[in-house]
Amino acid sequence: MKFKLTLFFCLVAAVLTGSFLGDLCAKSTYKSVSWLGLGATFGFDTKALDLHVLQMNLGLHVDINILQVLLIALALVLAPKIAKAIKTS
Repeated sequence: MKFKLTLFFCLVAAVLTGSFLGDLCAKSTYKSVSWLGLGATFGFDTKALDLHVLQMNLGLHVDINILQVLLIALALVLAPKIAKAIKTS
């Protein structure tokens, strides 16, 4: 359980940090870091289901960049080490 929670929080931190820093890198004028902000967006637009009593909308868009992929890989490597270092009482 400790490992799963550690992995979850490491992945969330990697995705959020990678998104923020990737956007900063994409706007950078330096060619050496601007490539880290390159990414792709994929998904599908909102689809509506109207059953007259119940209305549902479903849509999904994923926007990922190179820095996020690198940080996710780093989180997958470091999560077991962090989980091992956490003391439980």
